[in-house]
Amino acid sequence: MTAYSDSFAAVFPALALSCSAQGVSVALATSGAGGRPVIECWHEPDTAGRSDALLAAVDGLLRANGVEPSTLRLLCAEVGPGPFTALRMTCSVTQGISLAMSVPCVEVWSTEALALQAVAGRDPGRYRVLVAVDARMGEVYAATVEIEIAHDGALQQVVESGACAVGPPDQIWGLAGPGRALEGGACLLIAGNAFSLVPGFRERLAGEATDAGWRVEWPAGATVLRADAVLRVGLFRAGAASLEAVAPRYVRNKVALDVSEQAAAKARAAQASRA
Repeated sequence: MTAYSDSFAAVFPALALSCSAQGVSVALATSGAGGRPVIECWHEPDTAGRSDALLAAVDGLLRANGVEPSTLRLLCAEVGPGPFTALRMTCSVTQGISLAMSVPCVEVWSTEALALQAVAGRDPGRYRVLVAVDARMGEVYAATVEIEIAHDGALQQVVESGACAVGPPDQIWGLAGPGRALEGGACLLIAGNAFSLVPGFRERLAGEATDAGWRVEWPAGATVLRADAVLRVGLFRAGAASLEAVAPRYVRNKVALDVSEQAAAKARAAQASRA
């Protein structure tokens, strides 16, 4: 299955929404030459958790491209894991458009979209990406994603090699890492915002990966999730689109810490920052 064959022209225009990064992000795909998409992405920083900003971005992007909401053929919603409020906002706005315009939706995991950003501009082939996203409360969401890019640049495969996990930074390699490299110097790409937001996490994980035989690379542009990556994964999964409700992907059900847990999380962060 390829992402951009002529058969995909039936899903254009397609709209993607994401709110789990530092701000809202929307992307639109319209049909170009040979049925390949022409994608435009808008990102509004410092607007996380603001439904008015998301709605304004959707309206502005559609208007700028002369696309009426009634002509949309596919909606792609980033469903997480990520911040609780942001995911619910993305899903509710997507579902509202879907119900009003009878447009089918497809759910996209943030781990897969971030992995796609990590391989942007690279040669065709198979890649392994460790994605780690700040889960707050002293924890990290993480998964290893297997991704393959075909010779024509189409997305050929994207899948988590194991279930997405959540845990303290010092447990992430054991919970979600790819294990030992099967061959010396194999490349492991790293994506996600946890490495910049969680004190000491980047150094810890880099050391664990190196000890396991991996050559670690940190691609630029794979820290903050963008809606264009959500859109590309959504186009790849267009066959699974439906009018059923989209729902946040909750890797954990707990959304707040009690007082003792907050103190423990602060102590872990202080220890990591001193390490």
